[in-house]
Amino acid sequence: FQAFRNGNHPVPDLVVITHQHNDHCSGPAIQQLVRLNPKLRVIAPLDTHDTLDPILSPDQLLTPVPKPGQPVKISHAGVTIHVYRTLHGWLTDDLTPYGYTFPFHHTYVIETKGRRLLISGDSYDYREIAKDFQKIDAVLWHIYKPSDLFDLQAMQPLFSPSYFVPYHLNIRYGLMQPEMAKIQKRYANDRQKLGQEQMRLYKEHGVNPLGCAVPTLIQ
Repeated sequence: FQAFRNGNHPVPDLVVITHQHNDHCSGPAIQQLVRLNPKLRVIAPLDTHDTLDPILSPDQLLTPVPKPGQPVKISHAGVTIHVYRTLHGWLTDDLTPYGYTFPFHHTYVIETKGRRLLISGDSYDYREIAKDFQKIDAVLWHIYKPSDLFDLQAMQPLFSPSYFVPYHLNIRYGLMQPEMAKIQKRYANDRQKLGQEQMRLYKEHGVNPLGCAVPTLIQ
């Protein structure tokens, strides 16, 4: 939120949250949005109440509980949101992905103006969604490590999306940009020191500089 929104962007009136991990459900970010739009509504899994109840009124926070194979359908301002219960984890995780012990994870299919957007969260679990939708126009898709490219290959024949919009690594990279610009200016004439400071910044933010290239290649 801090990295990518500026004053020229419209204020959102609806936020969808896939799961409770702090890189997907940020209380401070929701607080900022509520200050901009006191009528903001949020759709989120049941276990986000501890984070969001102090910020949102009961009529602002919707916590549907879809069952496997039984998505919940929500309409909001001409937009239709299909909420699926999905596993948290990746196709390339261990044989027993930790998603089986993670109780609440949503994947969303949003329909508006004849277009469909899939918001995957941190899930590879598209089987039930593929039964309902054979075509998705754009996918907001997690990427955290190079092996996630295999998940991308598995998804393409299911939905034939026109656009992939990767997130996770590029969000962290965006948060680094103000400090990165200062480092580049300060050490413009000292390439060795510049490299050292850049690696320090990557380490502080938990970013693999090789991994950051992957979203660029996909786009």
